[in-house]
Amino acid sequence: FELMEFGTNAHTMIANQTFFGIQVLEATNTQRAARVSTQFDKVNATLADVTGLSVTVSGTRTYGFRAYLFLDADATGGIKLAISGTATASAVRYDIHAWDIGAPGADRITARHSALSSSSTAAGQTSYKAVIEGTITTSAGGTLTVQFAQSTANGTSSVLVGSTLIAEVIS
Repeated sequence: FELMEFGTNAHTMIANQTFFGIQVLEATNTQRAARVSTQFDKVNATLADVTGLSVTVSGTRTYGFRAYLFLDADATGGIKLAISGTATASAVRYDIHAWDIGAPGADRITARHSALSSSSTAAGQTSYKAVIEGTITTSAGGTLTVQFAQSTANGTSSVLVGSTLIAEVIS
């Protein structure tokens, strides 16, 4: 039996309570969620943590994660995306996919990575939707964070309000 509490740490079970004859003995927090509430702008090609798109993860756990990103870009400056953080990963694998909103369905990034801070880039368009999804097994807890920059420093590229990051315990 599971009760859900919505907020920054969704999907919380309540400990030491009895519900419908079932006693819940241990509290667990299985899902973490984060959201961009202020547009995040970049004017250079140096990756930086996106304000608001970071979740805390525990050590010796495996998480599945997914980021949905709404991006505006300078056509020359483009976009650069990565997953990083302070957590120590014993294993990580993630795919980055980005589509051009101006030419619907046109793939601009389709890449797989197996190390934190590995990035992918695209340029030539001004509006993108991106999805980063994968798994991480941690040997030490910390944060899991979306990183963003331009592929080449030119103009301003942005992660827009409403972009999200969700991480959920798998094991």
